[in-house]
Amino acid sequence: AQEPDLEIGAEHKQVALSLYNSILNKLQKQDIDQEVKQNSIIAMAQLISVSYQFFGQQEIGQIVKIFSDRLTNELTREASLRGLIMLA
Repeated sequence: AQEPDLEIGAEHKQVALSLYNSILNKLQKQDIDQEVKQNSIIAMAQLISVSYQFFGQQEIGQIVKIFSDRLTNELTREASLRGLIMLA
């Protein structure tokens, strides 16, 4: 039998990757509600800050780029800045 910590880690990774893909889908859309955009930014930052060990440099780099792009938009600037601070 596997150690309990390994089972929890594997389950956590599966959930984290599923959440990552779902939130990324929202982040990449241009035609969604402003509140959804802002909350997606914060949700992704929180997910990566607690589950960073499950994501590679490519995934984290992609999110940092999206957050950086969102800094140029006045409506998503604050959420993007908060998200980048969470990742720092």
